[in-house]
Amino acid sequence: MNTSPRSPKGLINGLLRRIELVPASDRLILRALFFVIIGSLIATLFIANRDNTSLVATRGGVIKEAILGTPRFVNPALAITRADQDITALVYSGLMKINDEGDLVPDLAENVTVSEDGLTYNIIVRKDARFHDGKPVTAKDVVFTIGLIQNPDLKSPLRGNWADVVVEEIGEYEINVVIEEAYAPFIENFTLGIMPAHLWSNLPIEQLPFSQLNTEPIGSGSFFIKTANRDATGLISSYALSAFRENPETAKITAFELKFYPNESDILEALKNGEADSSAYLSTENLSLVDSDNFRII
Repeated sequence: MNTSPRSPKGLINGLLRRIELVPASDRLILRALFFVIIGSLIATLFIANRDNTSLVATRGGVIKEAILGTPRFVNPALAITRADQDITALVYSGLMKINDEGDLVPDLAENVTVSEDGLTYNIIVRKDARFHDGKPVTAKDVVFTIGLIQNPDLKSPLRGNWADVVVEEIGEYEINVVIEEAYAPFIENFTLGIMPAHLWSNLPIEQLPFSQLNTEPIGSGSFFIKTANRDATGLISSYALSAFRENPETAKITAFELKFYPNESDILEALKNGEADSSAYLSTENLSLVDSDNFRII
């Protein structure tokens, strides 16, 4: 242990010895002053440390989520219900995404460049992006996904977003998206989840809504479906999702356990008995029935 005269402990010991050498009438005052100064220094250091540190999320944890309804189309081109859309957002990723600050930023895209006239979007797809089965995400997958939505036989709810849009595959990782009239908010459509062409392209359009890939999907999103459990009727009853660590942008949460319920009463019961940690599927009326001592209502 360092107790040299120049070390902090050595300095303190030296000061204390000097205080003991002064007359008794002054010693008490000097002792009190000494400890006041030391206490002030400790408080200052504590405040400085508090003001210059911030909480940082660490990797780990499992969330048990209660969801209303049954997933049928965990598929960016066909997702209609809120349950389908929420799971699709976990499993699939788009060329762009909305970050924590609410800004639109690249995701699967390395960069997106807009022409001066606002009609052409040049997109470079990241070469390190992978689907959950290990296959690379390429321009072909982007062209396939948009073309699928544009196909009138599929009746995609997103078809209107891509009407009169031309998609050109320039190279293995480069595409141009051309629109008829400049429209700044159009870029928000690039949050569309990209589907793997190598799994979907061989399906006839009329069979696509019945594919098992709709309920056991493979995307390139933050989470992949580890297990899909079905009830006696064959419907999905729960999913176990694990964080997908192959892509550079990975989630902090390790896993999601998603369980599906037919009504809000069952969700309330699941929250009460610890079967679920959270749910975003309760109406305003039923929120009043949630135990605010055990749950935070946002």
